[in-house]
Amino acid sequence: MPIALLVGGLALAGLGAFLVTLGCHDFVLATRREERLIGGALAASGAAGLIAAYLVLHRRSGWALRGLATVSALGGLVLVSIQASFQSSPRLWLWAALVALPFLALWLGERALARAERAVGPRGVPEQSRKPEIAATVVAASATVLGSLIGLMGGAFTPLVSPSTLDVDVRLSTVGHRVDPEGREFALVDTAVTMENIGRQRLVFFGSAYIVQGYRSEIRSSSGQADWPLDDEVARDNWSGRYERPVVLEPIELGYDLVNPGDYLEPGQTLTSNWVTPVPRDEVNTVEGWVLVATGYEQRLRLGRQLLSAQDDDLSSEEGAVASWEILPTSWIAQLTRGRQSVSVQYEVTRAEETQTTGGVGPVRPIDGISISYRIGPGGPADASSSRRSPGEYSERIANFYGAGGTVGTAAVVLDQE
Repeated sequence: MPIALLVGGLALAGLGAFLVTLGCHDFVLATRREERLIGGALAASGAAGLIAAYLVLHRRSGWALRGLATVSALGGLVLVSIQASFQSSPRLWLWAALVALPFLALWLGERALARAERAVGPRGVPEQSRKPEIAATVVAASATVLGSLIGLMGGAFTPLVSPSTLDVDVRLSTVGHRVDPEGREFALVDTAVTMENIGRQRLVFFGSAYIVQGYRSEIRSSSGQADWPLDDEVARDNWSGRYERPVVLEPIELGYDLVNPGDYLEPGQTLTSNWVTPVPRDEVNTVEGWVLVATGYEQRLRLGRQLLSAQDDDLSSEEGAVASWEILPTSWIAQLTRGRQSVSVQYEVTRAEETQTTGGVGPVRPIDGISISYRIGPGGPADASSSRRSPGEYSERIANFYGAGGTVGTAAVVLDQE
C-alpha cells in the first residue's frame, strides 16, 4: 500500500475516532440540551470520517469519498465556530487544522490512487454500486449541519443579551428598643431582604454583601421651588435634600456572603432573610441598608473547588477580600474550547472623600459603603496568588456568556425620636 494512501486513511480514521468519542460523550453526558445536540452532530461528522477512512484504505475514490471527507471537516468547523463565539484563543488554530485535515487526507489518497491506476489500470467498484455510500453521505451531512445549527441557534455557546434577572427588595423597620448598662438607648432596626428570580433560568449565587449604616440628618431652611433640583443628593446620598441635609455616613454593620456561594434559585423562587441591628439613637436619626448580589446562570456557571477564601483577607485593607472558585465544565466540548475557567470576587469597603480625625488618630477616611467586583476568565490553582492581589480585568463578553450580573437593593428608615 502506498505511504500517502496509508497516511491519508489513518488521518481520517484518527479524526473520525476523535469526533465520535467527543460527540458520543457529550450526546449522552453533557448537562445542557444544546450541548447534547452539538455532541450528536460531532458524532455524525466523526462517523463520516471513519467511513471515508475505510474507503481510502480500500482504494476507493469518487464523489462518495469526497462527500464523506467534507462532512468530517464540518466537525472541525463546528469547533471553530464555538471557539470564536466564546473567546479568541490559540486553540482556534488547532480546530482550523481539523477542518483542513480531511481535505489534505483526501488529496493524498486520491493522488496515490491515481498513480496506482496509471501503473496497473483502473480498479475499484463500478460507479453504480456506490449509491448506498452516496446516500450515507447525504444523511450524515444533513445530521451534522442541522445538529450544529440547532445547537448554536439555541445559544449553547453564545453570550446572553440580558443576564440580570434577579429582583432584590430591602425593607427596614424599627421593631424595638434596648438600653445598655451605661444607659444608652438603642433602636432595633430589622433588615428584611427578599430575592426573587424573575427570569426563566436557574440562577446561582457567587457573591453577596450588605451594609447597614446611619447618619444624623440636620434640619435646614426650606427651599423654594425655584431652587430645585437641589444638587445631586438624590443620586449621591439617596436623600431628597429639600428640608434636611445628610452628613457623614457611619457604618453600623457590614459583611459578605449573605447568601452561600453555590446556592441557587429556580425561576419564580424567592429567598428571604432578615437580621436585627442595634442602632445608637444618640448618634444617628436615620438608617439605610444596602444589599449587593452577584449571580450567574447555573446551567453555565457551576462552582467547583474553592481556590481562595475571603475570610483569609482583611476586608478593611486597600486590596479588600478576595474569593475564587473553579468553574466546572458542562461538557467535553466546553472544556476543550474554554480551558480552565474560574470566577474571582473582590469585596471592598468604600471610603468618603473627606478625611476626619477620630480619637486623636488621623486624618482618616471613614467607611461609607461596600462594593463587589468580579472577574470570570482563564485560571486555576496556579493563578490563585495573583487573583488575591486583584481579580483581574473585567470582560463583559465573558461575563455575559455565563449570565453574570449584579443587583442592588436599598431602603431607609427614620428612627422614632419619641
